[in-house]
Amino acid sequence: MAYDLGRAFAEKGVTVVSGLAQGCDTGGHRGALSGGGRTIAVLGSGITVIHPRENVELARHIAEQGAVISEAPPDAYPSAGRLMARNRLQSGLARAVVVIESGERGGAMQTAKNAQRQGRLVYAVRWSQPDEKRTGNARLLDAGAQPIDGPDEVATVIATLYSHKQKMQRQQAIAATQQRLFEEE
Repeated sequence: MAYDLGRAFAEKGVTVVSGLAQGCDTGGHRGALSGGGRTIAVLGSGITVIHPRENVELARHIAEQGAVISEAPPDAYPSAGRLMARNRLQSGLARAVVVIESGERGGAMQTAKNAQRQGRLVYAVRWSQPDEKRTGNARLLDAGAQPIDGPDEVATVIATLYSHKQKMQRQQAIAATQQRLFEEE
């Protein structure tokens, strides 16, 4: 699913942001690359310490069609704090977060929570088969995350993102105008 969604978004010109972790992150990056699009890998380590090591070659490909970034010093090893910071950066760089598969806890749930705080849209894959690895998805959907069932819905998601962006721009313009009203006092 991560590969298929990554590819579908890339084919529509959307940059895929993920964390280069094994599993869904790897799938999303690979899908974006195969769709001819851009992808950004946000690391929980320094850029010279690619983690996991299995994704060193993938990171090279990503750098050719996007970017590999980190806020950690170049030679920093991954740590729990850096991985959590990575989740904050992923959601901050994105217009929306799509949770492919998550348990009750973990990086994807933290990224979704960050996205909500940052005013981003949150989507969760609505799986037809319940699984312990997907209980976080069900929780997100119950809490109001937008459902996504597969790559056929990417065009609809993009339209929603565009509408959300316009709404956020209007709110920012209103806030700026209201701020100016009180500056003159």
